[in-house]
Amino acid sequence: MSIALLLALQDTVVEALPQDVAAAAAQTASVAHNSSINYVDLILRASIPVKIIVLLLLIGSFISWVIIFRKARAFKQANREADEFENRFWSGADLAKLYASATDRNRTVGGLESMFESGFREFSRLRDRRRLDGRVQLEGAQRAMRTAFTREVDQLERNLELLANIGSTAPYVGLVGTVFGIMVTMHDMVSSGE
Repeated sequence: MSIALLLALQDTVVEALPQDVAAAAAQTASVAHNSSINYVDLILRASIPVKIIVLLLLIGSFISWVIIFRKARAFKQANREADEFENRFWSGADLAKLYASATDRNRTVGGLESMFESGFREFSRLRDRRRLDGRVQLEGAQRAMRTAFTREVDQLERNLELLANIGSTAPYVGLVGTVFGIMVTMHDMVSSGE
């Protein structure tokens, strides 16, 4: 289709519309084009339930972003510490020296180093009991390492349930606000006789 044909069709459609409808459409387009929405003003003029819903959504958003940034920092630190410990572990260093550095109380130990420390401590404790065979010592060390692993995962997953709850309920809270806003608008239209 050529541009001239489209322009001719547009003129025909506009001429076919009643003058009131065409004027209203032109005015609406002009207002929409020339004005911008002031959201702060809309919220300030909103009813109390709408303000409460917006406040709940803002609080949920703030909490979510705090959790997201904290988790990003914690995961980055955990990856860095895991890489550092892995390099020391696979460098061929003496395990007793690694254990001594892991039990140094001047620093916090987490991640892989914490699991190693728990396993080595349990292995050493069971090895001191002369009557136990190697398999029992190894199983005890593995059990201690699994416990430390669970503790580390729990630490990394802390607050993720809250983040999931906020993420899953926020759309419904927003929907309640939308429905409430539509109800108020309809009530105002009925009251004004439109």
